[in-house]
Amino acid sequence: MRGIAAALALPLLATAMPASADVDSEHLFGFTEGTDIGTPFQPEAEVELLGRLGRAAGNCSATSLTAALKYPLSESFRVAPAVTFTRFDVSGVPDFEDRNVIGLERVALEFRWRPFDRETSLSG
Repeated sequence: MRGIAAALALPLLATAMPASADVDSEHLFGFTEGTDIGTPFQPEAEVELLGRLGRAAGNCSATSLTAALKYPLSESFRVAPAVTFTRFDVSGVPDFEDRNVIGLERVALEFRWRPFDRETSLSG
């Protein structure tokens, strides 16, 4: 019942915001990513934790932690280095040896370019 009430209240909250509010659209919803990249030369740290569980026989899990530093170089360009560490825990799974390991999964460098922003786009 709470989920229904929250879903009905969301549009009311959106209309209650003043039109001139400065809204960062990048993290507005949890299931999509907006177009904003941040204020130039103001870094933003982001940490994401992801867990995966599986069990047909025995126990199997993996937990990944990603840390990123997003650094906008201008109004329309951002660079974001990131590193991910993963912990694997496998025990009692047939055909696999038991292990509990933490390791480096990936090192990434993301570039994001926004040629148009929503205030000065070609529409209208």
